[in-house]
Amino acid sequence: MPSSRQAAAGTRPKRRRRFRYGTLVTILVIAGLVAAAWFARASIITFFNSAADRVVDSSAHNPTGLTASSSADGRGPELAHDGFSDLSWAPAPTGPAVGEWLAATFDAPYRLVAVQISPGASVEQADFLAQARPSTMLVTTTDAAGQTQDIRLKLADEPGPQRFDVGVDDVVAVQFTIEGAYGASPDTHVSVAEVEFIGR
Repeated sequence: MPSSRQAAAGTRPKRRRRFRYGTLVTILVIAGLVAAAWFARASIITFFNSAADRVVDSSAHNPTGLTASSSADGRGPELAHDGFSDLSWAPAPTGPAVGEWLAATFDAPYRLVAVQISPGASVEQADFLAQARPSTMLVTTTDAAGQTQDIRLKLADEPGPQRFDVGVDDVVAVQFTIEGAYGASPDTHVSVAEVEFIGR
């Protein structure tokens, strides 16, 4: 029988290096986490922006221009952002006025955290009910790169400001398009007392 090999006296036998599977698993896990973070980066950014919207101070942003698709006599678009709740913008057509719009532009891009809409002609109940009120509005934001984003809002049929969180970056313009109305008739105009823009 062949004799087994033995290390010479005074020397250490060489050990075979074993591959450490734990190291490979660690590398694969780290690579997987990095890849997941890369592909989910948009969601991660959105999450942090939404969290910041709740904790970072926001302020009112005043538009530099207000325009509308049309206006009833004495009911121009500037009345939708004049600080008075008993003056309002109303489109020229009576009835539901679907497709009529009010638009605001800004001189510098900012993150639009929320919009605040006061539907109706006034916060006083009698005057509020005397005119039609928007029930659904399509908010279209435009950013500094010209990209648009649509957000559909359902308004309650009650006087006073209603806040809607939107969270859109680099906004330079916002358009409100009427898609439905409460109390619309051939004798009433859909009215919007105030629109406000909250951002940071």
